[in-house]
Amino acid sequence: MLEIDVRTELERYDWRRATWGADKLIACSPFREDSTPSFYVWLDGENAGYWGDSGTGERGGFTALLARLRGESEAETAEYLRVEYGLDTAVITDKPPKLARLQRVLAPPKNTASLAVPAVEPSAYLAERGIPAEIQALYGAGQAGDTVVLPWLDARGRVRALKYRLTDRKAFWYAKGGVPVRELIYGLDVVYRQRAAVAVITEAEIDAMSAAMAVAGESYIGIATGGSKFSREKAELLMRSPLERLIVASDNDEAGRLLAADIKRWLGGHMRVDCVEWGGSLRKDINEVLAKDGAFALGEMFGNIGRKN
Repeated sequence: MLEIDVRTELERYDWRRATWGADKLIACSPFREDSTPSFYVWLDGENAGYWGDSGTGERGGFTALLARLRGESEAETAEYLRVEYGLDTAVITDKPPKLARLQRVLAPPKNTASLAVPAVEPSAYLAERGIPAEIQALYGAGQAGDTVVLPWLDARGRVRALKYRLTDRKAFWYAKGGVPVRELIYGLDVVYRQRAAVAVITEAEIDAMSAAMAVAGESYIGIATGGSKFSREKAELLMRSPLERLIVASDNDEAGRLLAADIKRWLGGHMRVDCVEWGGSLRKDINEVLAKDGAFALGEMFGNIGRKN
């Protein structure tokens, strides 16, 4: 038997009114407005990973839950679990699984526990996404073998989390021993190093680096939340930063719009917060704007917010 480390996986995310028991998490639903904790996940035992929402009657297995939390398809999450735990994708199901231990065919670099950033070189994968070597270097990103390395640093420049992303398929994992990204802001160290008063906040690290490519009357620093959820910890980090204005460029979907509203609610009284208006755009995120429309179009998108507001 091989149990997925359910608790560690769930602790990466922000849970409202959470009670962490020895074998069960009870919290408000992460998928709907919920003022009374009605969502549960079994953390241990034969049903570990199985979850339910007593408010809606919805139930499911861990792969389905993790996919929704990670904002990706179940197939992509199954690939992540295969990489992280050495599982056969065929035995990862939507019911409490009895998972067979298999020899890992792929594993994270062995030095991840110390959060020591491995030696990297400029990433051709990131370059193909429109992010040149100098912007990669600004964020400490690069490539080691077949993985893109994305360090999350704090305001003092210390590596607090380390993300690895495969280049040949959409699978990623975090180094063990790091701080949960719900407590961090990607690119915050760049804000402090440059004493930036304005930043563009996105969901993903690649979008944050893309924002730094915008060609406009002013340069932009890109930062990222690491997902479509915002937390008190993230808000407090930004309140303490040198930032005076934030441009919210979350993804062009419903989750992105909810994130933008959350950021404005948390930070609107502390700094100027403007939100990108996607309108009828078919672009799904900031990196796609950069890749398909170019740095000038991206700069115009950000600049138009300032002229309009």
